[in-house]
This record gives sequence, structure tokens and C-alpha cells, in this order.
Amino acid sequence: MDFLTESETFKNLDEAMAEQVTFMDPKHIMILLYIILSLAIAWFILRMYKLWKKPDNHIVKELKRKQKETSEDSNQKSLVMTLMDQVVIEVKNLTAMKAQGVDPKELEDYGRKILNLAVSQIPVILKSTKSINHRCAVFTVDPDDRKQLMVLEGSGYSLRGKEKLRLDCSTVAGIVYVNGKYNYVKDVTKEASYKPNPKASKTIYSLICYPIVVNDITVGILSIDGSEKNCFNNDDIAYCKMFTNLFGVIFSAIGYDDHIKLEGDDVDGKIQVTG
Repeated sequence: MDFLTESETFKNLDEAMAEQVTFMDPKHIMILLYIILSLAIAWFILRMYKLWKKPDNHIVKELKRKQKETSEDSNQKSLVMTLMDQVVIEVKNLTAMKAQGVDPKELEDYGRKILNLAVSQIPVILKSTKSINHRCAVFTVDPDDRKQLMVLEGSGYSLRGKEKLRLDCSTVAGIVYVNGKYNYVKDVTKEASYKPNPKASKTIYSLICYPIVVNDITVGILSIDGSEKNCFNNDDIAYCKMFTNLFGVIFSAIGYDDHIKLEGDDVDGKIQVTG
């Protein structure tokens, strides 16, 4: 190939290009370099954006999912702690009122307001997705029929539903009340003895029942259900335990620790979900 580089035409072309470079303004060279660098950066950003949006990129999808979960989990913890702080302050006020000898009826009304505050907010802070609906209730023994539990405070139920709803010893709440051990049923429809309420407007799948304890005796039940299967995680269960500990203080202060016995021996594990 030496004959090509030694040819007169090649030499003339080489000299012409050298002259062009020699006489090119340095500012123009820098501008050209900046343009090339800018185009390279823009191309890189565009490539990364397309990679991020690429539907079949499982690694990126998983990263985005984890980032979203982390953000949601952090937000949920913030809501839980805010509600917990509110309830703790109110419980302190309640116990102070009891120590001052405030009228029992006034104590009960104040305690019920605290329970209502917590019960109305718990479904909100446990709501992991918009598609999941939760109901929350605090059950205690019905003074008129000590074989059944009634709703003391509830959220997500109709007014008539709260007034009429009764659970006996064969229900999940009844069993938890008798045994004093929390139960998480991930899908109640899979239970052999599941009996749906024909009047219910929505199907309930997940159900947590946690005992409210005063002096080692169960005095009530915190019940939270969910409209999707297995929609509670370990954090949710831990939150339930924290709230039931506070509820135990409230029950003691307002005198509901007298309602300690749920009569009846029909504890056979039957599950009844009412709407």
C-alpha cells in the first residue's frame, strides 16, 4: 500500500488537510468539542431513560418496586407513630382523670372517644393499596348476653351493623377471647366451616383478631379484616399489638375490666364472617 501514500495526489490532500487544521480558530475547535460532548451526554441520558422505561427489564422493574415499597413503608410508619402519639397523650389524660376521681360516666365517655379515634384511623394507616378495604372494631362482652361479643367501637360498619352484630365463642374473635392468643386468618373462605353472611355487600378474606388484656385477663378484642387475601404483614400485626396494649389501659380506666367472662363452651373453631 506504500504506492498510495507516496502518490502525488495523496500528498496534496494531506497537505491541504494540514493547512485547514493549522488555520482553524481554537475557539471553533472548543465549540465543536462542546457540541460533540453535549450530544454524547444527551445520547447517554436518552439511552438510560429508555432502559429505565423498557417493559421487559426485570431488574429495573424490581428496583422501582422496592423503592416504592420503601417509600410506602416509611410513610405508614410515620402515620402509625403519629396516631400512637395522639392515643398515648389521650390515655395519659384519661389515667390522670381517674386518679382525680372523675365521675365514672365521664371517664367512660372520654375512654370511648379515644377508642373511636384509634379505631377510625387504624384502617387508614393499614391501607397498603387503594383496592383493599379494611374494617376495624373493638369487641367486648355483651352485658345483656354474656355468651356473645358486641361492637364497642367500630369503623367501616353500617350503624345498624354495629348495633346488631354479635359474635359467639365459635367465631374467630370468640376463640381469641377465650384463648387469649391472637389469630391471623389469611383467607377465611378456605376454612371448611366458613359461612358468609348473605347480606354482606363485600367479601372478607383476611382477618386479624388480637386480645385486649388487663391483668393477664382478656377483656376485649381488636378485630381488623381485609377485602383481599393475606393483606396483613408482620408490621401490621405488631401495630395491632401496640394498640391493644394501650386499649388495655383504657379498658381498665373506664371499668370494662369487669366484663371478663365470655360464657359458653362452644369453642370448636367455626368461623363466621358477618357484613
